[in-house]
Amino acid sequence: MDIEKEVFDMLYTNDRNIMLSAICCAPHGYQSVYFAEAFGEMKMLDLRVGGVSNSYDLHEKRINTIDFHPHNLHLVSTSSAYCTASIWDVRNMGKRQTKSIATVRHDSAVLSSYFSPSGNYLATASFDDNVGLLNGLDSWSTTLIYHYNPKRTAVSSFRAIWGWDDQYLFIGNKEKALDAICTSTKITTTLRSPLLTAIPTRVAMHPFSCGTLAGATESGRVYLWRKH
Repeated sequence: MDIEKEVFDMLYTNDRNIMLSAICCAPHGYQSVYFAEAFGEMKMLDLRVGGVSNSYDLHEKRINTIDFHPHNLHLVSTSSAYCTASIWDVRNMGKRQTKSIATVRHDSAVLSSYFSPSGNYLATASFDDNVGLLNGLDSWSTTLIYHYNPKRTAVSSFRAIWGWDDQYLFIGNKEKALDAICTSTKITTTLRSPLLTAIPTRVAMHPFSCGTLAGATESGRVYLWRKH
């Protein structure tokens, strides 16, 4: 989108009516965009050549998120409907039988996987009752933290996102609340309010105001939280 001209340019479309399930700008510049479609396939769109320049088969089912390491620009994480999230080295992708650097497994589809601000952790969220925490300081060892997520409640999928540092993860709670998970103690603090009348399925951090976050619900409302 060109804000000054108020126009959009079509960068990519497929003729197979296949949904694009994830998108992420390349960390080394805005001339490349990574996106996912079909069954576990990730592609790189190079704006300089006006089309897809690379395609990688990474998972057996749909990729839900793509996220690059904040400092090591060769590392990228993908979450998959095939119950896994993996970390890859883009320099080795495209070769025969591409191998992941690390993989975390859940009992259900993995809905998100995001690097922490320092890049020392990777957080995953799934349809099961756990949030995964990979610690890169210990050769990507994995810890699963309980998260209340009963399957009988029909709402959109949760995604665990990072706060302003590596200390806390934030994710919606199906009891119409918001969970803050401490990565050091693995203790979950649940934020509740009588004003919150629906389940916050999506959470966003304010980029400049530390302690201010928003939760969006399927009832069409956004709730703001602020640390006192």
